[in-house]
Amino acid sequence: MAHTSRPPASERIPGSPLDEGGIHSHPPMNALRPGVTRHVPGAEPASGPLRLRPAPQYTPWPVVLLSGPSGSGKTHNLAAFSSDRRIAGAFLVEWGEADADIYVASGAPQLHVIDHDGSWPDILGQIAAASAASRSSLDEYGMPYALFIDSISSPWTQVMAWAHDRPRRSMRGQAVLASDPDSALEPGFSGWQEANDRHAELMDAVMSFPGPVVLSARGREAIDVDQSSGTPTGRMIYKTEGHKGLEHLASVVVRLRNGAPALVVKCVAPGAGLNPGEEGPVEARGFSVSWLLDELERGAPDGFGPRRSTRLYRDPTPGDLARLAHLREMYTVDGFDVVSADEDAFRVRCTELTSEEEGGRLYEAMQSAYDAGVRFPDGVGGMIRDRMRQLREERAPKSRSRAPSQRKTTTKTPRKTATRKSPAKRPATAKTSGSAPAKETAE
Repeated sequence: MAHTSRPPASERIPGSPLDEGGIHSHPPMNALRPGVTRHVPGAEPASGPLRLRPAPQYTPWPVVLLSGPSGSGKTHNLAAFSSDRRIAGAFLVEWGEADADIYVASGAPQLHVIDHDGSWPDILGQIAAASAASRSSLDEYGMPYALFIDSISSPWTQVMAWAHDRPRRSMRGQAVLASDPDSALEPGFSGWQEANDRHAELMDAVMSFPGPVVLSARGREAIDVDQSSGTPTGRMIYKTEGHKGLEHLASVVVRLRNGAPALVVKCVAPGAGLNPGEEGPVEARGFSVSWLLDELERGAPDGFGPRRSTRLYRDPTPGDLARLAHLREMYTVDGFDVVSADEDAFRVRCTELTSEEEGGRLYEAMQSAYDAGVRFPDGVGGMIRDRMRQLREERAPKSRSRAPSQRKTTTKTPRKTATRKSPAKRPATAKTSGSAPAKETAE
């Protein structure tokens, strides 16, 4: 095998999609997803019959965005919803906040705070692990977990810091800073595009979570600014801090206010009766997330179920195609192209595996390719592990067949010695039987 050494576990993304269905990253390899015909700019569109997806018999779990100023009850609503009858509990990702432990200690035992190190890969890995746990609970008990992020405003702040730092770390930026340490280096168009892709990676993980999702965001009234001239218009508008696409992705948007009822400004649920539309936001006195799901459930006679979404991938650039060829050369193991194989190819390859060592080489190549940015179909890693387990079980009966014979020999030996010793003890218990004097008389 001709791939580079795998980085240590501390540097790998935990909760890898090789083990469970999980995150599909946007940059830098979103154009190189296995199993997809790679469309080159200028090529003809893919042809084929019309494909229609059957409508589900349930209503997808909502993605709720709670926006409001400090003290409006965002985290309180998250903690209260963790004990809802429709979920097994809730996983909370604290992102720039530090109040969750207070709510857990004061009576929210079903609120489980995720322990992450603050880095982007570790947080995404923990969300993937939470998705796997929710999926397992849904399959076993029929109840998913909920995912809370408090606050969803912080990721975009973190991404902006990452985007601003990249030009300063580049070779060109280092040369500029050497002559002028106070020089302002801007990310540029491509830098902001990569920042948006990085944030989209997070939202892909959030939108694919198999259960209800509740996001809190900081919101406030602000003066509107004319986009063309940059001058204030004097008109007050409401702003949700964070990425500009947050409200678009959420299925329900609620604005919490201090000293006033909450406002439902968006609700994608035709039968719930909470459609703001032309009449404007709907007031919700005594708002809670459980109350919101009760209202949404009125329009969901068959209950809730997982969301279904299709991720989008851009066309590859010449640089992407060159990198694809390089990765295919690096991660080809035992003649099998790990990078370009689709799910059917992996399934066939798994049936061809003849030893655990061969399966281990294939799995190791997938892990290394994943660390390099390649994304694989969901469940492929589990497919390889199942085949390795099957190969291990096929060898196990041979070793177990020798064990009974060994046990027979060991159990027979004590029985023989016990029968031999029993006659020797009888003379000792009958010393007065006259056997010894008879022996002397014989002499």
